[in-house]
Amino acid sequence: MSPVRVALIGCGSVGRRIHAAGLRLVPGVELALACSRSKESAEAIGASETTQDYRAVMAREDIDAVVIATPNNLH
Repeated sequence: MSPVRVALIGCGSVGRRIHAAGLRLVPGVELALACSRSKESAEAIGASETTQDYRAVMAREDIDAVVIATPNNLH
């Protein structure tokens, strides 16, 4: 069975410490893409790929799920 490929939008402290860390604990889940305004923050997540454009995440057909971990006022 193929892994569930997940993208994470928002790579600040909550995205990094809560969401990315939790996704790594789930068998069959791949943290495939990290998206942040900061290239350094996205790279720190350790996903297979990074981007700074959330629209690029939404256009990807190979992403099965998206976690939006931006500050509350942005989603």
